[in-house]
Amino acid sequence: MNNETQDDKVLARLYKEGTKETSPKELDEKILNYAAENKKPSLGGSLFAGDWKVPVSMAASVVLVFALLVQLDQQPNQTEIPPLPRTEKFDESYKQTFENATDSDTMLEVEE
Repeated sequence: MNNETQDDKVLARLYKEGTKETSPKELDEKILNYAAENKKPSLGGSLFAGDWKVPVSMAASVVLVFALLVQLDQQPNQTEIPPLPRTEKFDESYKQTFENATDSDTMLEVEE
């Protein structure tokens, strides 16, 4: 355990020494000058350049939403699902399910 604390102290000292290191100013200036000289050319002549993409995409979204609303308004209101027709087979299996149940706490009452 003593060895671990010594290692921790050595690591802490090395990290503190490492924070003092900085690059030379000449190197920083060379890097900045190189970056300024070798900038990528602008896409001024390109079809995809410019600020037209955001307004056009917003207009397209508005047109799409409007078209969907018109479609929904023209369709008849079909929010209700018609009930399933009851058959004798369904009634028999429904009754048998509850007749065979043994736990009275979980058994539902069946109206006939």
